[in-house]
This record gives sequence, structure tokens and C-alpha cells, in this order.
Amino acid sequence: TKVITGVTLPASIDDVKGRLPVWNFDGSSTGQAPGEDSEVCLKPRAVFRDPFRGGSNVMVMADCYTPGGEAIPTNTRAAAAAAFEKMPAEEPWFGIEQEY
Repeated sequence: TKVITGVTLPASIDDVKGRLPVWNFDGSSTGQAPGEDSEVCLKPRAVFRDPFRGGSNVMVMADCYTPGGEAIPTNTRAAAAAAFEKMPAEEPWFGIEQEY
């Protein structure tokens, strides 16, 4: 998740999502990419008003991809989205796994 500060929020949070860039970071420092090819790209997927900072701050949920556009192995949301697209009539459920 990335936090953007100082964004002037329009009437719709979706308008913010359309203006966000693709960010990048050194994935070798987080174990998400090898040292010789360490660039990881963050593509914004969801935008929320920041409940902690308030004001015009937003929180951005992003997926990680290689510079070539392939999902990195730890990007499990990309695999989930592909599975959901195969069964559009189904409604996925999400929840936290609980041990009893």
C-alpha cells in the first residue's frame, strides 16, 4: 500500500485512481526481485480516503509487476483476478482465515 499526501480530491475517488502514475521500487531489498534485475512496478488498483491522516490524503492499494508487465510471483491478487474472470457469474468471498 502506498500513501499519497497533498492530493486535491475531486468529487469521486475514482477520478484520483485515473490520475495515478505507475510507481517503481527496488524489489531486491524486499526479496521480490533478484539483484541483477530488481525493478518492480506498482500499478494502482484501488484508492481509499486515508482514515489516519484525513484531509486530502489517500491510500493506494497496488499490484506488483515486472517492467515487462508480468505479475511478480508474490502478486497473488493477479492470479486471483484471472481466476475470477474465468467465472464471471460467481461472486468471490473473502475473509481472514481463522484457526479454532
